[in-house]
Amino acid sequence: MRALCSFAVATSLAACSGIPVRARPGPVLPVQAVAVYPCEFRWEEPAYRSFELSEALALQASATGRYSVFGPGEFKLVRNSSDNPFVGSDIALQLADRGLSPMAALVVKPTLERRAQSAVKQLYDQQGRPKGAARVEEATVFARLEVFHSASREIVADASASVEVDPLAARDATDPMPEVTALLQRMMSALLAAIADRAPGQTVDRSPGFQFVWNPRAALDFALDGKPALAEAISRLDILEQDVALEARLRFFLPHAEPSLLSRLRRLPGGLYVTTVFAAGSSGLQAGDLILSINGEPALPQTLQRALRSSLPGQQLALRVRRSTGLTDLSLVPP
Repeated sequence: MRALCSFAVATSLAACSGIPVRARPGPVLPVQAVAVYPCEFRWEEPAYRSFELSEALALQASATGRYSVFGPGEFKLVRNSSDNPFVGSDIALQLADRGLSPMAALVVKPTLERRAQSAVKQLYDQQGRPKGAARVEEATVFARLEVFHSASREIVADASASVEVDPLAARDATDPMPEVTALLQRMMSALLAAIADRAPGQTVDRSPGFQFVWNPRAALDFALDGKPALAEAISRLDILEQDVALEARLRFFLPHAEPSLLSRLRRLPGGLYVTTVFAAGSSGLQAGDLILSINGEPALPQTLQRALRSSLPGQQLALRVRRSTGLTDLSLVPP
């Protein structure tokens, strides 16, 4: 599908070499959909981190064009002791409501565990000269991705890998653990390649008739049990601090965006910000419009992808759009 944000395109091209994947042999599965669960941290991390890492994986799955994809926050989780991820969510109902078979879906479950140990490290100054030693805490993060089949409850494929987190490296609020993010991207690429034979899906490559940049403010509203949404904490900051915090979250998904675009997105709700419209699919849509919802669902990149996959040629998509003159409803017929 055209017009995915730059983050999705980059991650879909991530190299998968060096990632051990166990793919279970078996008959071809009639998979129509993929649901990505919120990343489970085995240490304390805020809810928005679970959203961001899992949404990044959802964008990778969406970029293949093979499945209808559901990301974190698009289904409800129910905490219980069952090993079946479908029992712990309402994703089966979400699929059925959209005309997708609940028995033809895969679930991606990411888990991260951190192990730390103390070690003595040699320190160096900016010129590379030794300046003494210090005891530091070295951390290794172990990542696991499991792909479950909804009908048989079997693990179709899984991948495990680890990465060391440099305790002395400078950290950016945009991504406090870029090593872990990059590792998960490589693991997801490897998994998607590994399941291509058993779960080929159906490739649908349709253009919506416009290009967009995703305003990922959905990360701010995502909450988990005992973990409030980031929006609550940001609301207590002063204006300058709010801008800094918001820009950091935008840059996680839009690392190469121009400052002027980030400034514009900071002041808009979440949605798909239209940058270019092609005549064949315009239907009144204009550059600068912000698509808030598609067929009544919050506008996420995968929402548009699902709508394009499920719509018939000539079928209209109902858009709720915000523009400088106010809110308006449009009917989009993809080219």
